[in-house]
Amino acid sequence: MAAAMDEARAVEEALASYLEQGARFVAAGDSRKAVRVYQLACLRDPLDHRAWVGLAVCLKHLGQLGAAERAFTAARLFGADHPGILAQRAECQIRQGKTARARASLERALAEAEATGEASTVERARGALAWLEGQGSAPADAEVAR
Repeated sequence: MAAAMDEARAVEEALASYLEQGARFVAAGDSRKAVRVYQLACLRDPLDHRAWVGLAVCLKHLGQLGAAERAFTAARLFGADHPGILAQRAECQIRQGKTARARASLERALAEAEATGEASTVERARGALAWLEGQGSAPADAEVAR
């Protein structure tokens, strides 16, 4: 039993180190290195949503939209419950021309954000939905396929 506890502690320490290192690379503006570190974190503990969120954000920044969309989905599956994750996934979907999927993600993000009082996500989701309806401007980071 002690060996299992030691192994669990070692996994958590390694994961924390990877997450910290990934955040440092992001802060330094090096998304490519951050991706590699977050990938290691995902391998170390595939069920930890924090690693998936970090990976998704970096992949999105690098324009690897399909991979970012999948990583945002994994983050949600493994416990990341912030509605902003749905909004970011929707932005990836918009940029790939997946408007029906984006609309569904945005509607869910909006409902969750309104329920939890996440004002910035409410604004982000409403803006993107308006753009999909042909009103308003494109999501801020979008090189959008219509």
